[in-house]
Amino acid sequence: MRILVLFILVGITMTLNVNSQPTPKSDWDSFVREFIESYFKHHPDFAVYQGRHEFDGKFPDWTPEGLKKQAMWLKDQKKAALAFAGLNEQQSFERDYLVSVTDKDLFWLETAELPYVNPTFYNLDPNVYVTRPYASLEVRLKSYVAYATGIPAATEQIKKNLRTPLPKTFVDIGRISFGGWPRIFRTMCPAFSKA
Repeated sequence: MRILVLFILVGITMTLNVNSQPTPKSDWDSFVREFIESYFKHHPDFAVYQGRHEFDGKFPDWTPEGLKKQAMWLKDQKKAALAFAGLNEQQSFERDYLVSVTDKDLFWLETAELPYVNPTFYNLDPNVYVTRPYASLEVRLKSYVAYATGIPAATEQIKKNLRTPLPKTFVDIGRISFGGWPRIFRTMCPAFSKA
């Protein structure tokens, strides 16, 4: 879902202005660019899958504080986008789409509280480092090691976030999604055997 959003927005431009006064359309393109860059910073795991390998090995801030900051950022972005006036038809569509993205993400963060009730909110899959030949094996291995090093902190954040007891179906999905990872990490990364 996020992929479609950013692919639609990637060719556009944007500069952040949170004033209550309508913002001139000339700033729209730079605003879009800044939104995309900031979105990648909030979701570095997603950025990697979009080919932004400067984010390799990084995880989102899944602490409660980090999730609150993300929600505030989304609200600020929505407000800033709605402040733009005089946009042409394409830019108006882009603005409406961007607003719908912020609304969707806010729904899952705040209304559905997905990070606290469903383990599928979290992405720990190292697939991009293992199967995508985006760089030499040596470069991908360094990225994988950085990723693997961040797993303990990420899993601690996840454990602290999830409210138990979870519904049995969510536990089953969590086991299917993540159940094999500890064995793989301990086998592939000996440092994890001490964790």
